[in-house]
Amino acid sequence: MAEITLGEIKKECGVNMVILNNFLHTFEFHSPNWVEYSKYHYLSIDTKISNEMASFLRAHKKLIHEYKIDFDATKSVNTISQKMNIEPLILLNYLNNFSVYKSIQFNSDCGNGAQALQHGGFEVTNLSEKGEVTLKTRLRNISSYQILKDVQNYQRRAILLSEVDNKEN
Repeated sequence: MAEITLGEIKKECGVNMVILNNFLHTFEFHSPNWVEYSKYHYLSIDTKISNEMASFLRAHKKLIHEYKIDFDATKSVNTISQKMNIEPLILLNYLNNFSVYKSIQFNSDCGNGAQALQHGGFEVTNLSEKGEVTLKTRLRNISSYQILKDVQNYQRRAILLSEVDNKEN
């Protein structure tokens, strides 16, 4: 393994470790050939990476920067739906059932100021009076790309479970 650290890459890309970790997690860059860990966890500035991974990340600085801008932006569910080409009803269904698949709990008692916490937290505003996510609900400190990945995983899980249920009946 090379003596290049993620801290060096973080500086070169002009992002913090939260962004870099989320980027690596979203796009599943956790090959043991790239990172010194056999299991992928939160990586630190001291994490040693391979020359191949360093070259890849350096070549994709623009994508990492775009990820940061998207992550930091306050965006409506409608905007995420359009940007990620996800049917609005599928996205709403997923987000309103988020806590079933993640350790997220929407605090409906807070009304329009409700927040959901996940690994440091992301903000959710403009929930309906019932505390539900709508197309006007706004999210911040989470990437549209991560949401797309999560929706796709949610859909695959639903397909798998329906196939299992069909075989049992």
